[in-house]
Amino acid sequence: MGYKTIWDSIYTIINSLVASTKLTAVYNYDAKGSESYPYAIITTKDWSEDMLDTSTNYSEFKFIIRVVNVNKDVSNMEAVMRQLCDDIFTELRKGANKTLSGTVDYFLPTSVSWGWWDSQEPTRVFEISVEVKKIFDMN
Repeated sequence: MGYKTIWDSIYTIINSLVASTKLTAVYNYDAKGSESYPYAIITTKDWSEDMLDTSTNYSEFKFIIRVVNVNKDVSNMEAVMRQLCDDIFTELRKGANKTLSGTVDYFLPTSVSWGWWDSQEPTRVFEISVEVKKIFDMN
């Protein structure tokens, strides 16, 4: 189990929301734009690993789920983004997702930050930070 497995699992979770929410697309790379809005990007933040003893390591992976929306109707855009944030958190907190269906020991959305991108059109962004924890037997 490594970055790709975790990344694909997070992508699958978020991509499942395209059919039931206003989310229009999900990218598993740091896309610089999209033909449709709002869209989500799954990107990596960092990875650390510590030795617990001579046969066990502890790994912590951090990812960002970034959601981007462009709309001249700022009031409507804000309402859509707030609902999407709730929808994504609800999905991430579901029982099977706490361990990415048994792939990891712990999966947790840890924070959300909001902002605006400086662009010609009003661009609203939020980022959800998630942490993934796994203990590995090195034998």
